[in-house]
Amino acid sequence: MEVICIRYLEKYKEILNSHQHHAPISELIGMKLITVEEGKTTFELEVKKEFFNSIGVVQGGLISIIADAAMGVACGTLLDEEYRFYTIEFKINFFKPVKEGKLIAYGKVVNKGKTVVYTEAEVYNSKSQLIAKAVGSCLVFKKNS
Repeated sequence: MEVICIRYLEKYKEILNSHQHHAPISELIGMKLITVEEGKTTFELEVKKEFFNSIGVVQGGLISIIADAAMGVACGTLLDEEYRFYTIEFKINFFKPVKEGKLIAYGKVVNKGKTVVYTEAEVYNSKSQLIAKAVGSCLVFKKNS
């Protein structure tokens, strides 16, 4: 009996084409998957005043969410659904505050090992200015392990 493995990439393409959210957190904050291809993704998020911190700019944790999603989904595009993955390490640098417009995160896989995938994300504002850069690692393992 032949086992047919479904790739996460196909699942993400279905989500993109049906305008669904890739995860519950995406639905909660309104984050949208915009593009997906092997090893690369793009997410967008409209800035809302509810995302502001006490000094009137988007809270860094929210920027981290979109960066982590872009990196994680980029990792997933390289895997079959028989595998699970999650972020095991994450670092982000912030360059500019955001008060309005959109956040656009571009995620990509830099290196795929057998158990660890190294990823990067760049987050831009509506004016195409780089506002943050993140790097992270995802642990990959078989579902039944």
